[in-house]
Amino acid sequence: MFISSTKPTPNQSVVKRKRIANIYSAQNVLAFEPRVRGHIERFCAQLDMRCEQALKGVSGFNWEAKDGRAILNLCPQFSYIAFDIISDLALGVPFGLVDAQKDSTPTALSLVSGKDIQSLPIVHIIAQSGTAAMTLGSHSSLFRRCLLFFAPWAGSAQRDFARVTKAAVDVRASKAENGITENENRGVDLLDKLFEVKNHDGSPLSKDEIDSEAMVTIGAGSDTTSNTLGALCYYIASNPRVKAKLQEELDSIRSDEDAGESDQGESAYGLASFEQIKNLPYLNACIKEALRLHSTVGTGLPRVVPAGKTLTIAGETFNEGSVISVPSYTTNRSNVWGTDAETYRPERWTEQGSEALNKYYVPFSTGPRACVGRNLANMNLLLVSASFFRRYDVQMASPTTKLEVKEGFVREAVRCDVAIKRRD
Repeated sequence: MFISSTKPTPNQSVVKRKRIANIYSAQNVLAFEPRVRGHIERFCAQLDMRCEQALKGVSGFNWEAKDGRAILNLCPQFSYIAFDIISDLALGVPFGLVDAQKDSTPTALSLVSGKDIQSLPIVHIIAQSGTAAMTLGSHSSLFRRCLLFFAPWAGSAQRDFARVTKAAVDVRASKAENGITENENRGVDLLDKLFEVKNHDGSPLSKDEIDSEAMVTIGAGSDTTSNTLGALCYYIASNPRVKAKLQEELDSIRSDEDAGESDQGESAYGLASFEQIKNLPYLNACIKEALRLHSTVGTGLPRVVPAGKTLTIAGETFNEGSVISVPSYTTNRSNVWGTDAETYRPERWTEQGSEALNKYYVPFSTGPRACVGRNLANMNLLLVSASFFRRYDVQMASPTTKLEVKEGFVREAVRCDVAIKRRD
């Protein structure tokens, strides 16, 4: 996500990936669930308040009361929770966007000494960084600096983000050195795991490496999740049949609860645990279909033809060193998905023969360059979406409402006006 004047060699990338890949294993990410659930509860508290006020006919600064429902743009709300979750995991402190209800970082800013950083619109910064990386990344360092000269605020915002990140890491590193432990009830975070990583010679990761991993984690694991959630909300809210089928499946969890078999998994907000929902077929199908149709990273991810090899595609031969890519937005709408490729239909993932589609399904890329955090992203998507659709009835604000998307490196879901209320 961040523009760099250097890029590691393939061997360096493989070595680095192996050192940290275990942190994101399916088993290890389960340790992050308590923190994720804590943020979902704060997210639900905000939506509950709006639903309660809407029942009284009271509107607020970012919602309108109408017919007993709260009408609001849910895309910012999904951004707030996604950024709070990933910052808490990456830095040990959340940005505090859900509570602030704006794109600022009051909690994280308190870690930075001095008063020169008054605001840090982190959602906007990350979105800009991705677009800038896509636009400028292939140019020389000198050319990039020349272009950034005409937009100094962009460089300044990224430097502020780096300062806040480094300050948060410093605080955690100092606590670790002094034997101060975090609240065990909140679970571990990524910094706990990064402090444990060792190089091949037994030495720990350097401070710069940990800073870099924290920034990359926030950049890669925030807006991709939030934009997928925004698109998922639109697809389900605009399709009553899909919504009813999904909520019927989510409601089935309550039969276990009534039998006294899953009390341990429930929270004060009735949030189901990851163990309860991870294998729900229709929930997984809804998320997979949203990842396919929305294609959060819609551009092609550049790949280099290896030395000594050639690649022929559609009669065109690419020699070694050629940089090629295929936009996922295009491949996700090709005829391999059937004649209804443009339609949101979760059943394509549950019907007979659906296993054959998995080879075309690569939302996190594939091979040695695949997204290392895909298990964490999947857990976050499942927990947030299950909690939201189980707790709230959601419908489009009007029959003409459409999902507004801003194109860039990431296809940013910027507006989805819906009407919500608590389910009975």
